[in-house]
Amino acid sequence: MMANEGRHQALGVPAILREALKIPRRDGKLMVSLSLLLLAPYSLLLCLHDVAVGPLMDDDSDGGGEDLAGRGGLGRLLFLESSFLLAFCTISLSAMALTMYASSVTYTGNIDRLGLKDTIRRSLSSWKRPVKTCCCVAATTVAYVCLVLISVWVLSLVTTGGTALVASIVFLGSSAALLYAFLAVVWMLGFAVSVIEEDDCCGVDALARAAELVRGRELVGFLLMVLMLLLGAPVSLLLYLNAREDDQGVVVRVVVGIVGAALACLVKVFAFMAFTVFYHECRDYHGEKPEGREMYRLLSNTELKLEFFGRN
Repeated sequence: MMANEGRHQALGVPAILREALKIPRRDGKLMVSLSLLLLAPYSLLLCLHDVAVGPLMDDDSDGGGEDLAGRGGLGRLLFLESSFLLAFCTISLSAMALTMYASSVTYTGNIDRLGLKDTIRRSLSSWKRPVKTCCCVAATTVAYVCLVLISVWVLSLVTTGGTALVASIVFLGSSAALLYAFLAVVWMLGFAVSVIEEDDCCGVDALARAAELVRGRELVGFLLMVLMLLLGAPVSLLLYLNAREDDQGVVVRVVVGIVGAALACLVKVFAFMAFTVFYHECRDYHGEKPEGREMYRLLSNTELKLEFFGRN
């Protein structure tokens, strides 16, 4: 489908960010409720992670990895980390589905006022679609990481000399990171397709649909993703340093963890809103017609105007 640029002027990254910032103003109560709904379990998980995993990490740093493995601590550490990772992914996926749906409805104006219960009920009714897309994204990510590691291993075998090897690995790593950022744009739009669109488009079909939508808008999506990653990097660094800091007391670590969790939630919610706007901008760029309630409004307004002029 060709872009209908005459009807719609494509927005750049600054304009998309401005539109994303307007969404909380249109329905601030809903967005605050969603942020708090995400912050509560996220902060609780961080605190539980410090309490459960912190002592094992301290034993590892004090006694060495051999001592930890000898007492069966390594198995417990892997089990706890895997469990917390699954919990964090579940919370992030739920927050993404709720935020993207609410942002889409608020941005397009399909519903004048959307409550938190309606948002949760609508997201729960279609929870399988984003889960299937998430499984495809996870499989693609694992395959991509394995491909990069294999490429580095092969490069280390065929390249001779320390300087040449380092330069080759740096080039390969930089290229892989850039390609990953672009793939992340397609994945994020795939999630948006799974959450927002009414048909049963999910999984591989949602990613294929996302690849079609982003065509012609690759640079904008790439810059938007890089900006979101840069916004989240300091927060991730803060949480990592707080988890590895042994000199601080438990209270200080919990407080810093809650502050870091709040900042991480804000970054995540803003990223979901920005890519929801980007999804709709990609649709407008390709000249796709509005669907559902928005189309009903346009048809209703047209019928009223025709009826008015017909009477006169």
